[in-house]
Amino acid sequence: LAPGEVELVAVDTPGNLVGRARVTIRDGETTVAAFPLRPATRVRGRLLDPRGRPAGATLYFAGRQAETGADGRFELSAVPSGAWALQDRTPRRLERVAARFGAARASLPLEVVTVGAPGELDLGDLVVQVE
Repeated sequence: LAPGEVELVAVDTPGNLVGRARVTIRDGETTVAAFPLRPATRVRGRLLDPRGRPAGATLYFAGRQAETGADGRFELSAVPSGAWALQDRTPRRLERVAARFGAARASLPLEVVTVGAPGELDLGDLVVQVE
């Protein structure tokens, strides 16, 4: 790594634990970081268009990225607790949804999701909003 301040994120193999630490990397030195791993949450849901058909998107949430499947389902593992914005990183896909419905724009239905206790968080069916 190049010298400077970085944030390290560690996730165990099954994706059930997550830890973060900020460290400063100095040129020519070995940097050791120790931080506890905390239980994380698996977040899942299904993205649908206004008629209930699967909508494709690349979703970004809490520093994680997930593609929706052919059925519109998505899953993100190792999501730490906190309040996170659900974002679409493929705006052209939502533009196509809007065009199919004669709308000026389409957007995701959730602005912020709060992830609390570790475990599973099912967001259920999220219907793309058209305006």
